[in-house]
Amino acid sequence: MSSKINAIPEAKEVTSEALVVEPVNAVLERGRSIAQPRPLCGSLWQEGEILLLFGDGGVGKTFFALALCEALAEGTAFLDLETPGVPMPVIYFDFEMSDKAWARRFGSREVANNFLRGAIQWAKLEDGEDMVKLMKEKVEATGSEVVVVDNVSTLESDTNDGKVMTRLMRSLIQFRDELGVSLLVLAHTKKVADPKTELTADLLTGSKRQQNFADSVVGMRTSRVSSRPEPVYLKHCKARNVEIEFGGDRVIDFVKVDTTDGRGVQLRPFTDGYSMSEKEHLSSDSGEVVSDKTRLVIEEFEKQSERGVLSYSAIAKVLQARGYRITDKTVKEHLVKYFGSEGEVKEEVERKKKNLSLFSQGSISTPNSEPQRKEL
Repeated sequence: MSSKINAIPEAKEVTSEALVVEPVNAVLERGRSIAQPRPLCGSLWQEGEILLLFGDGGVGKTFFALALCEALAEGTAFLDLETPGVPMPVIYFDFEMSDKAWARRFGSREVANNFLRGAIQWAKLEDGEDMVKLMKEKVEATGSEVVVVDNVSTLESDTNDGKVMTRLMRSLIQFRDELGVSLLVLAHTKKVADPKTELTADLLTGSKRQQNFADSVVGMRTSRVSSRPEPVYLKHCKARNVEIEFGGDRVIDFVKVDTTDGRGVQLRPFTDGYSMSEKEHLSSDSGEVVSDKTRLVIEEFEKQSERGVLSYSAIAKVLQARGYRITDKTVKEHLVKYFGSEGEVKEEVERKKKNLSLFSQGSISTPNSEPQRKEL
């Protein structure tokens, strides 16, 4: 490399309040000295990032965000996704839920004292007051490191105005940089005619400026593969600082589970290792999940048929008691699909009856209860 190329320019630094120019090597040296940001929610959200989480109303964005905040405040694991693992001060700016709604969400249990809630006192809010400035003051006063805004439309009513959203997102970036916090902002999704439309960042409601300024954009949607339990999946639509791990071929899926340990309703992974794709979740007849539900039907079918009986309604009642929305007709459909035809279902019952009879007479040592199964 020539000495001319390697020489430091005479103008070593040109600085104004808004713009700094400096040698790239200075940037590299500073960047290398910065610790690797910790994941707050696996690869979806890293420390120091602004994450936009969007989805239809009622899909569970608030429930998800509250559960994540509770885990971060306690320093516990969350949905098999990597978190810092140490307690972090969290503030949740809630512009939608009442105190009673919070009480319903958390039940009788207490949460970590470093989990704070910020709420607007509408009667005391002056017209034109800068909400971002107010939030920044509260975050600075409490020392919170994780900040959630639920939701963006409270900060700016006209989210379709590009100039308005540019101004808002710049103020959020300034907020983050000045206080060194991580921001999670909830938003809504555009209405789509086809419910099987795959999630993209372009479905985020409002101006595209939002996604342009965000470090990470994640979409949330209800899965179509099961009605009870009803899974929800997350798709990473944009990432500035990491490789996308859950971008469609594999998505994060979870269900709400009413636990028995006194913690009330909690989130649990729907599939082991998040093995399903978005296309599978959008299909109403995904082979993997249908096989799982069919397995439950078959288990009850085998218990009954070993006694020489067959009742679609009895099978349905057992599964309904376990929390599944299933009818006599659906039970029959699963059995027919599994064995090939209704006739083969009845033949299987008769075969088990015969085996049961032979077993009771001592003609055979064990009933041949393994049916001739067919692939779905």
